[in-house]
Amino acid sequence: MEIHEEILITGFSGTGKSTLIKRLAELGYAAQDLEDIEGLYTASRSDTGEIMQEWDNADLDMVKNMNWHCDPDKLRKILDAENRAPAFYCGGATNFSEIVGLFDLVIMLTADEDIIRERLRNREGNDFGKTQEVQDHIFTLREAVEEDIKQRGAVVIDSGGTLDELVGAVLAAAGIV
Repeated sequence: MEIHEEILITGFSGTGKSTLIKRLAELGYAAQDLEDIEGLYTASRSDTGEIMQEWDNADLDMVKNMNWHCDPDKLRKILDAENRAPAFYCGGATNFSEIVGLFDLVIMLTADEDIIRERLRNREGNDFGKTQEVQDHIFTLREAVEEDIKQRGAVVIDSGGTLDELVGAVLAAAGIV
């Protein structure tokens, strides 16, 4: 089995991307949460195009009208600068179609709705999806978003089990174990 070099872990909010990437880093793999990289993403209003310097993840109107754009050129430079393989990255973007081709493997995490809702309510360090109103809205988008990612060739992995099970499944999909 081929070992993939640049691996994107994506998926719906609350599927465990950030938790997984932290564990992979703890295990010694090159692993980075793309959404933590300063200047890689730009938030803008989809209805006006206005760049948003600040936003409120509990404001349903703001969530409905926000684009989360990843700069493909900056991302390519980040990927090119990594000298360890495999390298794992996690994140998502409104312009997913512009960045997916930069990776030689895309893994989409998924889980049952009840598990995701529980994770969103209880997560720390990220307030996106904590309110019932925002959760209800984003779940209306889930099927279409996941289908689009699958159509782009993602390997789908259920993240509803233990973190160790998830790590094992991701490493196997990456050709490492």
